[in-house]
Amino acid sequence: MVQYRGRMTRWLVALAACALLLAGCSAVAAPPAGMTDAQLDDYYELQADVLWRNTLLPDDLRPPDRPAQVVTLEQRSKLIADCMNAAGFDNYSDRRGVLVVSSESKSEEDARAEKLAFYVCRSGLRVPEQEASLLNPAQSDYLYDYYEQVLVPCLAVKGITTVQSDTPTRAQYIEQDSRWNPYLSVAEDAWPRLADGAILRDCPPEPPGMPEQGITAESFMQG
Repeated sequence: MVQYRGRMTRWLVALAACALLLAGCSAVAAPPAGMTDAQLDDYYELQADVLWRNTLLPDDLRPPDRPAQVVTLEQRSKLIADCMNAAGFDNYSDRRGVLVVSSESKSEEDARAEKLAFYVCRSGLRVPEQEASLLNPAQSDYLYDYYEQVLVPCLAVKGITTVQSDTPTRAQYIEQDSRWNPYLSVAEDAWPRLADGAILRDCPPEPPGMPEQGITAESFMQG
């Protein structure tokens, strides 16, 4: 009985702590949306760095970025395909705004040349259509703090843990365009408990005033 009461006390304390965290976060207004021109420049510079790191090539091979070019989503894939074709890679094509790669380079030398060409062709392209959905630094910090200080503890109280290897650091979160959410790191065997939506209501995926990411009970039902 004493052991049971001890567990119950810890459970109630955890629930109270979670409630306080949720109340504390909701009392702080979400930062206003929108990026300044300087923040957009920083964003595209960061994306160019990420694009280069994904090539896995040494930095001394990194070619200069092309001047900034404003394009539409539909134009972007065609511009990249045309650029790659001009560089000698005819395995790139555009299909209704989607970049299609029909085959891979056969030799290591060709693969390296293809990575360099793709970096040059992709860098510098800016798509204003996507900029409206970007989070500014204050919004990214606000969301990450909510996830770390509120949502993850709330899920833990419900007996749902997140896979640590899937959890990005703050810097990685920003590099990923703030697309991560703790619900995306929930172990698959816990999905059935999320399917009725009760836990999502008690532990909201996003705090008030922030854009929704489409995390719903239906998405867990569908797997």
